[in-house]
Amino acid sequence: VRELMGFETFAIAIMERPEFVAELFECSGKLLLNIHRHIVEMENIGVVHMGDDMCYKQGPMISPAMLRKYVFPWHKQIVDNAHAKGLPFTFHSDGNNDIIMNDLISYAGIDGKHAFEDAAQPVEEVKRKYGDRVSLIGGMDLDFLCRADENALRKRVRSMIETCGAGGGYAFGTGTGLTTYTPLDKYLFMLNEALEVVWY
Repeated sequence: VRELMGFETFAIAIMERPEFVAELFECSGKLLLNIHRHIVEMENIGVVHMGDDMCYKQGPMISPAMLRKYVFPWHKQIVDNAHAKGLPFTFHSDGNNDIIMNDLISYAGIDGKHAFEDAAQPVEEVKRKYGDRVSLIGGMDLDFLCRADENALRKRVRSMIETCGAGGGYAFGTGTGLTTYTPLDKYLFMLNEALEVVWY
């Protein structure tokens, strides 16, 4: 809905035309649920993944109350749809999701969480708080990956795997999707270093 309207228009409409925003959430939710009903019927699907960036580095873009009213009920239906087919559901959301993590795990029922950046919510912190309730995917901060030298990168890879891999439920990788500015040599170095220590 935010992307359909543009963020500024969306923010104003929440206050001035909440009934219109509610209708857009309803239409978008129905559309996404229908798409996901088709996805789970496809062959060779091993996991269902969805991205819905909801947070800045400080927290949610809109109030948790609004997310609980307009967004999470649709997330729950989409997750339930995957679970009904025996498929795990992983979720991508950047920023600091701490204030809504219980909603995502306990209410919506996600099985895995992706997207972490050190300035918002390092993956190690999320592991300590929620690692016994949800699997974590990725975590290597892209800014760190781009700027760090090999020694620093080696230490961070090993530290992340040691911390987040404890007890299982962790898949090592980048904190967000790769970008065009990510140095290929550093990315490959990171992967090779991980392969030296992974398989826990």
